[in-house]
Amino acid sequence: MIFNRKHFPILFSTMLVISLFCSCQKKTVSSSDEEYRVVIEKAEKYYYSGDYNNAYIEYFKIKSLCKEDQADKIVYAYFRLADILNKTGDYSECESTATEAFKYFEKCKEQVYINALYNCLGINYLQLKDYKNALLFYNKALINSSHSIDQLKVKNNIAVVYLEKGNNAKAVEILQSIIKHDSLKADKVEYARALDNLGYAKFKLNESSALKDLAESYQIRMSENNDFDITASLMHLSEYYLNQQPKLSIQYALKAYQAATRVNNPDDRLEALDFLIKNASGNEFKNYYQIHSSLNDSISNVRQSAKNQFANLRYNSDKALKDYQLQKTQSYLYLVLLVLFSGLASFIIVTIRKRNREKIKTISYETETRIAKKIHDELANDVFNALTFAESQNLSDPNKKEALLDNLDTIYNRTRNISRENSEIQTDSQFGQQLTDLLLQYQNDTVRVIIQDFSNINWDEIKKEPKIAIYRVLQELMVNMKKHSECTFVILKFNNQKSHIEINYSDNGKGAKMLNSKKGLQNAENRINAIKGTITFDFETDKGFKASIIIPK
Repeated sequence: MIFNRKHFPILFSTMLVISLFCSCQKKTVSSSDEEYRVVIEKAEKYYYSGDYNNAYIEYFKIKSLCKEDQADKIVYAYFRLADILNKTGDYSECESTATEAFKYFEKCKEQVYINALYNCLGINYLQLKDYKNALLFYNKALINSSHSIDQLKVKNNIAVVYLEKGNNAKAVEILQSIIKHDSLKADKVEYARALDNLGYAKFKLNESSALKDLAESYQIRMSENNDFDITASLMHLSEYYLNQQPKLSIQYALKAYQAATRVNNPDDRLEALDFLIKNASGNEFKNYYQIHSSLNDSISNVRQSAKNQFANLRYNSDKALKDYQLQKTQSYLYLVLLVLFSGLASFIIVTIRKRNREKIKTISYETETRIAKKIHDELANDVFNALTFAESQNLSDPNKKEALLDNLDTIYNRTRNISRENSEIQTDSQFGQQLTDLLLQYQNDTVRVIIQDFSNINWDEIKKEPKIAIYRVLQELMVNMKKHSECTFVILKFNNQKSHIEINYSDNGKGAKMLNSKKGLQNAENRINAIKGTITFDFETDKGFKASIIIPK
């Protein structure tokens, strides 16, 4: 027998699609919202054109596109997946898919999505002959339906359960209660469906008004040109006339087979063929049996193929989702490591800069201390002696006057030297000349200063800080040479490399004595380290002193 039931009421379907797309417009569309919109539109297009394979793929994607708090969209996707599995005969997987959506019900704001899933499960359990669960989920859908027409349609589905159970009286009771409602009468398709079920239930109870209901439903469906529902009316009429007018019964069964063929409904075609086989003989029986056997094998193969295909789709999609989640986890891990590494690098850089600043402060302090000591030890005493001499001597005496002038000239020269040693360094195009002048001022009758390959250095390529460091360090070496080395010549060799400048200092003095100037050499080392360069010293007793300086460009 073919009962009039739907996977979910038409109003459910309309409200599902409307609420689904309206929810996408409630807030500003993000890239993920736009991606969802594209996928859901493709899924709906495939679904309504009957391309369930591609529809299944697109609906499955939605589970990975949606976040956990987007329960409405996820429940809708589960409903469509379950409905497709039901339509293709994979009832077990339909049940599993539908129940997966339950964990999102609490956060789902659209009750119509939940009701659609309940109704789908009701249909699924009915096809499995699990009447208890079919009634359970139909009643869940009924309780939560807020529209009168939806409630009437669900009640029609409940009546079908009782028809299949053989409780025809209960089915009649339910159908007679809903058939009177004006809202159902206004919907010709749904009214004809309930009326046909009512007529069939009455027929099973041998009530005389059964034919009237069956015939009225058939006429409505003919006027609506609905072959899908016409098949049910034709089969019920065929069964009704089987004992009274067998030929008319066969004619209705043939028409039912033809209507089911037009709408490509294999299950209804099989049921019509079953009826024809039972009531045919001879060649007709053989012909119907062959068609039935071929169609049944074809349906079994198609459905098994669909089950395998959907199983592969689920496996591949689950694998892709797990890979995506793993990739996401790895991305988060890489991000955490990057943040930690960046934090560590920042800490190291800050620490190095702080140390360099401390070194620079130390150098500045020591320089100031040295200048103060020089002024105190050398200039202050000389000035005091000059003042004492001027006060105690007769300056009208030419010799005394000349002696005072010589003392003042000495004071002036010492003052000028201190000024030169600590004056601001020019780091512009004049730097090369200023550095040369510095080095050559230490040359005298006893010490010769030799500068090699100085012209190879393009000082314009060197930054300000390295220039200042080079100047001060070479000045420190030359001062120490003059004080402690007792050398007769100094050689300064400049090498221009691709990434750095190398300066090699050497003299033929008493190298070990340079150890006495450890503080000055420490200042030089601090200056070079501050600009990320290196300086190394080589002391050889009675063989001179050597220093190698490397400055990055």
